[in-house]
Amino acid sequence: LAARVLGDGGHRVIVGAAAAEAWRARLLGALAELHAAQPDSAGPGQAVLLRALDARAEAQIAEAALADLLAAGAIARTGIALHLPAHQPRLADADEMLWARIHTILHAAALRPPRVRELMAELGLSLANTEAALARLARFGRLLRVAPNRYFLPATVAALTTIAAGLAAEKDGFTAAEFNQRSAIGRNLTIELLEYLDATGATQRIGVVRHMASAHAHS
Repeated sequence: LAARVLGDGGHRVIVGAAAAEAWRARLLGALAELHAAQPDSAGPGQAVLLRALDARAEAQIAEAALADLLAAGAIARTGIALHLPAHQPRLADADEMLWARIHTILHAAALRPPRVRELMAELGLSLANTEAALARLARFGRLLRVAPNRYFLPATVAALTTIAAGLAAEKDGFTAAEFNQRSAIGRNLTIELLEYLDATGATQRIGVVRHMASAHAHS
């Protein structure tokens, strides 16, 4: 029988050629099925993939076949996620429909988006389902979590950052009170937003005054 050496230095096993091909096909098939079931996921970790194959009895062979596929580029790894090279995570259809509703609500709210509980009431979902959906949308870059209870459209954050830059350009920095007066988003939301801009590196706080980080770096 023709034999094949599978795997790398750590997981090298010798199996029949037919068994090697069967394992490769099983791994690729299982990964394709997981992608189809979870289109919004980057891909499973190794333990999840091998569990999907129920590979405990032949774990060494399965791991060696996986190492082979990774070395050949037939399976790719991003972080801990394993995926087919062509797999691009995408939102599930239900989330795309929900996204259309959420975008409409947030766009209409302009610079002051509703809190998560207010959004929940408008969507008619449970709090847990609302928070889970918002987290998935944030993972795809559709939303930015500015505060624990509030998500913004990226365009809204950009507009508020432009207001901050305008204030900073008029004089040497600006206070939270000045930003609130200019943006009219309210004192509490102003503080949350400015702390978010500090955390993301857009602004830099020195005492009670904030500067745009890029401008301050060059001054």
